[in-house]
Order: sequence, then C-alpha cells, then structure tokens
Amino acid sequence: MKLEAENLNEPQSQPLLIADVIRSKWLTLSDDEKNIMGRPNFACGKIAHRMRAMGFEVAEKAEEEQALVIWAMLEFYKEFGKDWSDKMNEFLKNG
Repeated sequence: MKLEAENLNEPQSQPLLIADVIRSKWLTLSDDEKNIMGRPNFACGKIAHRMRAMGFEVAEKAEEEQALVIWAMLEFYKEFGKDWSDKMNEFLKNG
C-alpha cells in the first residue's frame, strides 16, 4: 500500500509529454484542418450518402458517417492542400 501511495506523488511525465505534443501540434494546424476535424455529424450526412451511392461501405450510423467524411476530407487536404474542397466536390460530383 505504501508503494502505491508513493507512486501517486510522482509526476506523470508521459501524459505531460503527450500534452505538450498536442499543444504544439494544435498550434500548427491550419484553419482548414481545424474546420475539417470540427465538422459536426449533421453536416456529414449528405456527403456520406453520396459516398455510399459511389460504393463506399459505411454503416448508417451518424458517427460512422462523420468518421468517413472527416477522414476523406483530411485525405483530400493532405493531397491537394488549399484546393482540397474543390477537388473533393469534383470527386463527389463526378463519382
């Protein structure tokens, strides 16, 4: 029991390091990246339905639709940078 109490008083360096990484990475995210990752699930439904019609397999569950759409948007952002939205709209339109 004494050993457990001693461990509680020790600084938890690993979570602090992770927190520092998160803080530093957050500051370097672009507005596009923040907007993509902050997209609410109700804003993803139509895109997910279109992607499903294009052959993507995703459960009809809002959280899974949101995950697919955000992931796809991030992939387009990584590939095309500032032009990601136009390229993704083109992809969705032309299938």
